[in-house]
Amino acid sequence: MPDEIATGPALLLPMEKGVAGWTRPGHGWATSAGVVDQAGTLLRTRDRQGEFMVAAEHPDGIDFSSLVPRGFMNDSHRAVAPPGALCAGNCGTVPDPACAVHGGRRNSVLVGIPDSIEYVAVAHALSTRDGKIGWYSHFHILDPKETASWRNADGSPRMRMLRDGTVTDEPFEPTPEERDRADWFWETGLQMQRDGRTLGQSIQGRETALPCAGGKCIVRATAHQIALVEYPHNPDASVEGLGSEMAKGEAPVVIMLASEIRRRRLFGITSLDAAIVVARKSLRQSGVYRE
Repeated sequence: MPDEIATGPALLLPMEKGVAGWTRPGHGWATSAGVVDQAGTLLRTRDRQGEFMVAAEHPDGIDFSSLVPRGFMNDSHRAVAPPGALCAGNCGTVPDPACAVHGGRRNSVLVGIPDSIEYVAVAHALSTRDGKIGWYSHFHILDPKETASWRNADGSPRMRMLRDGTVTDEPFEPTPEERDRADWFWETGLQMQRDGRTLGQSIQGRETALPCAGGKCIVRATAHQIALVEYPHNPDASVEGLGSEMAKGEAPVVIMLASEIRRRRLFGITSLDAAIVVARKSLRQSGVYRE
């Protein structure tokens, strides 16, 4: 679904702490409207739910204003009932939003904190590198050995957030499950990079969706959390790097050639993983690159 895209200046929200200061930093595409061809035309991406993230085509389409000051990275959109919570009894076949067992009042399973979120237009260096437009995030995954990793930059407690985005008056202290899941995302994400794969990201909040040609278009959204996911709904919303390791564990020359193959859609390739395979093989055959 080709469409002309905005080329306005990038919008950068303030970081709470320098990304290099964390022991478990990460970065990547929080959400993407699609890929950009050589002529600068957007080819919208339809996710696994048949939705197009039209709101990511312009810097004012998604409200991220509360994400950095109060938001979190969560575990795959999961939420759990607080200890001792009981169903309100009004759920039936449809969960009551006020129910702390089935509805939005459950605790999100929190595994990290966003540090910055930046809008990337077609002229941006990140768009040129990856062939996408949308929102790019820097974040850090919780480190059970570093108390500061789950507090605000000034050392004050960060308040726990519920599934529906409500900020509670409960100081956030990661549960044993959240500590384990943070470790899992960090260790699994690093291993996936070495294998040439990647974790995904998925924004969480409220949305306005309308029917459109080929599926459903999300035209407006408000994001208060970003989920780290093993299998992203949007294939272009990917974690591009964790820690100091190269994104996807590849040599820079491979990443550079693969990004160009994907951006130009050479050989009909739209998947970065497939482009990496082709780039690696081509460079090896040319004698330029040895693993």
